[in-house]
Amino acid sequence: MRNGRLEEYDAVDRAVLAIGTGYPHGTVLAAHRHRRAQFLYGIGGVMDVTAEHGAWIVPAERAVLIPAGTEHAVTMWGVFTRSLYIEPPAVPWFPPKCAVMEVSPLLRELLSAATELPIEYSVRGRDATLMALINSASDEPVVTQAM
Repeated sequence: MRNGRLEEYDAVDRAVLAIGTGYPHGTVLAAHRHRRAQFLYGIGGVMDVTAEHGAWIVPAERAVLIPAGTEHAVTMWGVFTRSLYIEPPAVPWFPPKCAVMEVSPLLRELLSAATELPIEYSVRGRDATLMALINSASDEPVVTQAM
C-alpha cells in the first residue's frame, strides 16, 4: 500500500492516481479541497464525512464520491483508505454533489491492486488495463445516497 499525500503526486501526468493510506483511530482530516475528483473508499472501520451539501457515516464496503473542488472533512475510525484522485474530464458521470455508493467485491480488489502500482504507472499493458477496469467497474455507479 502506498502511504502518501495527494500533494506529493498531484502533478503526475495520469488521469487517475491511486493512493492507499492507513489512519490511526480518530484521525481528523480538517476541511480541505482537491482539484481532482476523489473516490474515497475505506477498508474496515467507519469514515465520518462532512461536505458542503451534507454529512455521511460511511461504513466499509461503501465509498464517497467527492467532486473536484468540494470542501470536505473526514474523521477516520480504524480505516485504511483506497482513494482514487481523478482528473474531472476522465469521469463525466461523477455526480455534481457528494454521494455514497456501494463498492462491489470486484471494484474493491481493483482498488487494492491499483494502490500497489507505481504512481507513474504505464499507460500501456497491465497497469493501463487495470485502471481502465476500475473506470468500467464504476462508470455507472449505484448511488445509494445523495444530497
